[in-house]
Amino acid sequence: MAEKIFHFPEKLQAWPKAVPYREAEELNPGLFFFILYLCEFLRIDLPYISIADGIATHNHIVEAMLFLPENSPDLEKPLIVIAKTDTPIHFAGVLASQLRLIWQRTYHESEFLPRPKTSAQRLSHPGEVDSDAFAIAIMYEMDREYEIEYYGKIMCPGMDEDENSKPYFATRIINAKMIYTQLQERGNTVPAK
Repeated sequence: MAEKIFHFPEKLQAWPKAVPYREAEELNPGLFFFILYLCEFLRIDLPYISIADGIATHNHIVEAMLFLPENSPDLEKPLIVIAKTDTPIHFAGVLASQLRLIWQRTYHESEFLPRPKTSAQRLSHPGEVDSDAFAIAIMYEMDREYEIEYYGKIMCPGMDEDENSKPYFATRIINAKMIYTQLQERGNTVPAK
């Protein structure tokens, strides 16, 4: 697949059919196993996956975008478009966050926020807090070299330093610790690095 920077229009209905994506099974075995594990844990179907060098929306760069079949008639199942990140652990966190959004859409629709419109929504919406916390817990479970706050700083850069954002960062860390405890209690562990 030829990777490139994808430019997405503001309206989902204008989804470009030419963007290449793959069945998860077509990815490298390690990445496929990680996605399969998380999908089985979350009880969701495998999505389509597209990996790009970067993703540009109408006004900023994002790490990932989730497209749903109800908004994109050419899709049979959800599509995660994810940008390459600086480290594998960060990539795993971004991917885990997007899979958690599919889980929310499937099982907890009231928590699901399709597209945060403002930074305030991104900081405080329960679905955004949950998907970030899930990603932080998964990153910590995979790596376990540092305290869980370290992975929160990777997933939510700068949030722990901004006075207005600190309470939201703390909430994500508390939730990540609860999710991690639940993973441990259930005997669920993610594939090691």
